[in-house]
Amino acid sequence: MKLVYGDEKMARNYDIIVSIKGIGMINALMTIAYTENFTSFDNPRKYAVYAGVIPFDHDSGTSVKGRKRVSHLANKELKQELNQAAKTAIIYDNELREYAENKLKVKCYGIVLNNVKFKLILRMFSMVKRGELFVENYKKSA
Repeated sequence: MKLVYGDEKMARNYDIIVSIKGIGMINALMTIAYTENFTSFDNPRKYAVYAGVIPFDHDSGTSVKGRKRVSHLANKELKQELNQAAKTAIIYDNELREYAENKLKVKCYGIVLNNVKFKLILRMFSMVKRGELFVENYKKSA
């Protein structure tokens, strides 16, 4: 924490990331470390691929078509921590809870959890890019 608060930009990014529901100290520090304070990954999709959240097609030419799978070459430690963050976010964030409940009607739990992980990554990158703390303003319409 001394290293984080020793650098002004890193401290600001840490405070922004921790303001997101589901993201705690460990996830924030790991994200800052692996993205080198959001300088080594220029967009969230590349970081999600690195974390093993984005599925890839599993096919061979035109004859073999398999289902989409996440890569086994992903950073397992990062993926595990994002997994816990996604589970926590589903519990405490109203927007993600409703999203998960709707998706669970048609998809299995693993796919929904993977989608929530990606949404958390998108939120982290978006908030840091804007330089704002996360504000919950979710209102259920009608």
